[in-house]
Amino acid sequence: MARLQIFVKPGCWSCGEARRLGAVVAGLPHVDVEVIELGPERALPERVVAVPTYLLNGELVALGNPEPRVLLTRLATAVFTGRTPLLVASGALVASLLLSLILVLLGGLCLSAGTLQLAVPADPILLDVTGVVALGGAATLALAALPGRRQWLRLDEQGLHLGRVALRWEEVVAVEERGRTLVVHGRDGRGLRIAGERLGQQLYAELRTWLLALAHGGDPPASPPAP
Repeated sequence: MARLQIFVKPGCWSCGEARRLGAVVAGLPHVDVEVIELGPERALPERVVAVPTYLLNGELVALGNPEPRVLLTRLATAVFTGRTPLLVASGALVASLLLSLILVLLGGLCLSAGTLQLAVPADPILLDVTGVVALGGAATLALAALPGRRQWLRLDEQGLHLGRVALRWEEVVAVEERGRTLVVHGRDGRGLRIAGERLGQQLYAELRTWLLALAHGGDPPASPPAP
């Protein structure tokens, strides 16, 4: 959770923009925003020498209004800093890995039963064949899953990483939503396609909110598409 405090007071010509920025970032996931109105009889708190002033988790980040994109980038970095990097795999990849594990266990049990000639109703030769087939199927699934593993989506304080493509939060300039797919464009032309099935509903909504805010520099699109 990132805690942003914005200090303003009546009669400050630039405090209107500060209040607007506070309202914009208040809708971002995991951001706690407090716009603090200072009256003429109230002394300025420590670290606040003028208004507007922005404190992020108690640290001064801006004296005067920052550029909205810069503020959003600082907030995104703060939200993801200190968290374990989030790895999001597709459901098909997870299912393949689980099935591979099950086949390995089945193959091992069948081969052990056949080799040890245990008192089982099935023919030991049949057990051996079943074990070999199960292990072969597990190996095939594991090999097929390797390309998918390289396509895992990772979110951390630096930004988004998908395969060999990485976009820092400050590099996000445009976002398109095509069905349940987010197409994220970077400043230098690089792009990421994030399939919705990789994400749970809540994470998809949170990531969509952050990316749209970053892409529009704090000004939401006129008619944002529904997820």
